[in-house]
Amino acid sequence: MCVCTQVRRAARAITRLYDDALNETGIRYTQMIILMVLHKHEGITVSGLADELLMDASTVARNLRPLEKQELITIMKGQDRRQRLLALSQKGIEAVEEGVKYWRVAQSKISSNFSEQQFRSHIEAVTALEVVATNAS
Repeated sequence: MCVCTQVRRAARAITRLYDDALNETGIRYTQMIILMVLHKHEGITVSGLADELLMDASTVARNLRPLEKQELITIMKGQDRRQRLLALSQKGIEAVEEGVKYWRVAQSKISSNFSEQQFRSHIEAVTALEVVATNAS
């Protein structure tokens, strides 16, 4: 059994579940998670956001463009000309507040299949896989 195949299959299925739950908002899960991180870390840099999401900065930058066009985020110049600071707009804050309701529905559809202890154990196992993979590269 290939760990990578199983984790990617699970990630695709879970992402699909969250996307379906968020469908009414017009925001996909990949966008929602960015908005949620910005809600928590106002003024984070693009590279800081990339680190938080364990993604490449150029991929994050591409994912920010539609959010900026939808006026959900603002991108401001940082201390030097290369640095960009990110923040939610008022519309973005409202999108997060609305989206979290649907996010909770998706979260519940998964977590309700397990006891609290089992669910926590699954999250800890996935986190441990992340740590092992990060340290191995």
